[in-house]
Amino acid sequence: MNILEKPVLRALLTSAVGVSLFLTAACDGAPSDPYAAAVQASEDGDFQASRLFLQKALDAEPDNAAAIMLYGKTQLVLENPEGAAEQFKKLANNPEFSAEANDLLAKAYVQSGNSKLAFEALETNGMNSGIAYAVSVVAHLSDGNADSAVAMLDQGLAKFPDAPDLRVLDAKRSFDSRKLSKARSTLASVIDEDPMMMEARLLLGRLEMGERSLDKAKEQFAQVVRINPWNLPAILSLAAIARDEGDEETAADWLNRAKEISPGHPVGVYFAAQMAYDAGNVDQAHILVQSLGTKSAEFPALRLLRGMISAQRGQTHTAISELERFFRLGGESAPARIALASQYNATGANQKAWEMLQPVLQSSNANAGALALGANLASKLGRPEQAKLAQRAAQAQGVDPFAANMVKAGAAMRAGKWKEADTIYQKVLKAGGNTNPVILNNAAYARLKTGDKQGAVSLARKAVKLSPDDPIILDTLGWSLVQLDPQSSEGRDLIRRALDLAPGNREIAEHWVAVS
Repeated sequence: MNILEKPVLRALLTSAVGVSLFLTAACDGAPSDPYAAAVQASEDGDFQASRLFLQKALDAEPDNAAAIMLYGKTQLVLENPEGAAEQFKKLANNPEFSAEANDLLAKAYVQSGNSKLAFEALETNGMNSGIAYAVSVVAHLSDGNADSAVAMLDQGLAKFPDAPDLRVLDAKRSFDSRKLSKARSTLASVIDEDPMMMEARLLLGRLEMGERSLDKAKEQFAQVVRINPWNLPAILSLAAIARDEGDEETAADWLNRAKEISPGHPVGVYFAAQMAYDAGNVDQAHILVQSLGTKSAEFPALRLLRGMISAQRGQTHTAISELERFFRLGGESAPARIALASQYNATGANQKAWEMLQPVLQSSNANAGALALGANLASKLGRPEQAKLAQRAAQAQGVDPFAANMVKAGAAMRAGKWKEADTIYQKVLKAGGNTNPVILNNAAYARLKTGDKQGAVSLARKAVKLSPDDPIILDTLGWSLVQLDPQSSEGRDLIRRALDLAPGNREIAEHWVAVS
């Protein structure tokens, strides 16, 4: 059953109704053994029910150590580390549960962002479990001690190779180094052994989302929401997926759910503002981002949106400030470059505008507006590129016979529908698009995602021949070659060259990390 269907989704959005129904059922026939009912509910993945059963069990028997332990674990799953810590502290002197409770207390502390208390808790028992090592890794990372974190992860895996917390962290290490197959395999194994391991599902969902395997990503995030209906990362990811699939109604439903859980959450507000901006409602988008005040000022995507909104509203100096900050934070976006160059041009900063626009002008798919701006700037600066840019701008203004199909293919690619995109591109290529480097490049990428590596290389080579200095096209060929042969020196050299030309491009940078 697809748990994203509307009836279930709307049930999630009204969690209070679920609690009311549970309480009504409890009145009609409360379980004779609420602790046993809680254990069963936990095994079934219904942690909200488990929490309520445990409250009843502990009301009747406050010193039930097993119930206290399960209640603490349930609170951790439901992302209430403070409540979990309160329970684990009660078991400090319990001979049966104290060792595990103390490690979980450290985990609760690190989840709440208190690495100091986490380290203090670990000192009580020493490093005698996989959880202890995992907590130490995260605490060291929180304190900025990456080398110590790596050392603890390696030590922990050597002593406790089957510990799920450590295996998820190892998968994250593989994910960060772009060893995606290894990360996927590790996470799938962890989930097979413990289907309730939310950390593994969240990371696997993030991996699949990055690979545009949206159905697989959706499955993982939906399972997280089933385990914990208040998990914001999963809910916001589902909103993003729905938006990429063109389902604005479902995206709005998920964002409303996020708003119920955490009103004013910066990522939720960002998504709502971005949707308003994309729909052409700039004033509404402005109101939404203004509602955040100065919160999340270092959130790059929000900086970008603020800058684009300011540019649309004619607030030149604000737009410049926001967009400059976006790039200083490591962001990269062709529309942002065009917007910032336009703002610089409006203030007479022509050289800065020209420099900002260069990566866009180097691209084969630069639009007519960007090319016209480049030609205008080249004229003001007395640069020899003016004539060629003006010619390209005039050509770009012409009717593109493939525009409609390119839009359809782009939508399919954003939704992760690679076979559909590949089919569209093959039709376009046969209709005469095989002389367009952008079409060839995109067709190569779609073909690569369908698994035809040799076909991707063939198409990408044709694109590079037509546009040998476009970093995106160079990267596509390089990455396709590496997928065909992981030891390809040509592929590695092409990616390195692409990175030199576009050092701020995140995807190219990730490819370079993977081959380095």
